[in-house]
Amino acid sequence: QDLFAETHWTDVDRASFDEAWQAECDAMAAQTRTQIIYLVTGLLLPVWGKLPDDHVQVWRLTSDDGQSLLGRLIPAPLVERIASAFGIAAHVEIDLGARVEHVRTSGEIMPIGALRLKRALVAGDQRLELLDWKPEALPHLKAAGCFTEIIQHRTRLFVPPSRALEILARITD
Repeated sequence: QDLFAETHWTDVDRASFDEAWQAECDAMAAQTRTQIIYLVTGLLLPVWGKLPDDHVQVWRLTSDDGQSLLGRLIPAPLVERIASAFGIAAHVEIDLGARVEHVRTSGEIMPIGALRLKRALVAGDQRLELLDWKPEALPHLKAAGCFTEIIQHRTRLFVPPSRALEILARITD
């Protein structure tokens, strides 16, 4: 059976396409985005094993002043750990959104205030789970928006992913 048999394609003439494309390009050119990135540069092969295994793409960046940099992008939550592996003391302030996104994408456990946040697979769903909570804090955590489930005779505490930033900000204040 032809998968495209029921698809209805609309013919667009070249001039209309070019006009729409140029309008989109002009709109994007008018917007400026600023983002802080961390790039490990230099002779990478001898230290490749000290860099994270899940971010192996090599990037070439050119700065506004023409300086060309070749290296690997490092997620902000990993900068301190990688710096210490090289004997360098570094401190990077990581906002809550970056921590949550790092947990979601990497599965690494991250500190969130006095608690730790991890990604957990429960009943086929990826969830955000809070660790190290005290039983006496449970009513406060539930009132903030967390929910519990008893799994294998153990109470586990989860944060709804759609409201994670809001709830975690409330908990850490």
